[in-house]
Amino acid sequence: MEANTGDTPLLSACRLGRVEIVSMCLLLGGKNDPHPDFGQTALQAAVSAGHANCVKLILDTAAPSESDAIIVNHEDANKEAPIHVASRCGNSAVLELLVIHGANLHLVDFQGRTAVHCAAMGGHKQCLVFLLDAGGDELIEEVSDWLLQSATSTTELTLLLFHSIRLAPSSLGAAGPPRPDPATLGREGEQDRRR
Repeated sequence: MEANTGDTPLLSACRLGRVEIVSMCLLLGGKNDPHPDFGQTALQAAVSAGHANCVKLILDTAAPSESDAIIVNHEDANKEAPIHVASRCGNSAVLELLVIHGANLHLVDFQGRTAVHCAAMGGHKQCLVFLLDAGGDELIEEVSDWLLQSATSTTELTLLLFHSIRLAPSSLGAAGPPRPDPATLGREGEQDRRR
């Protein structure tokens, strides 16, 4: 740990996107522990910086012990989990990794926003489409969701959200529409959503 910053080598390597150092740290027993001053983990640092290779390495390393589902949902001091940050930054590659490893779409930050809100507020269509297809449409209760209404930055995103509201499971009965496998989503999910 650096005396001046409190950063571990793993945390610093994740911030800088140095996959080879992240790998070495993990092999030597480096932990994804929260920073002592502000609670950010190495995973959160990699997500914030948009380093998908570092995110994948940390989550794949944690997966055999099933701790990936725990660290992927760790909230910082602002109650932001990695899924909020990836959605807000518009990093769909990182977002998909997080969901595959068990990110909880229902988590809310200190302002009451879900990842769906964060993606819509940032105008990140690809992230929004992915989240809606991965089950985020269940979070849209009704048209009066003021956060989503105020979050939509374009007419296209507004129409996408209203389309999701009409197809939400609450309006289709308990079963709702069939859910696609998040691991197989990509451009196909965008094309399906546009229909």
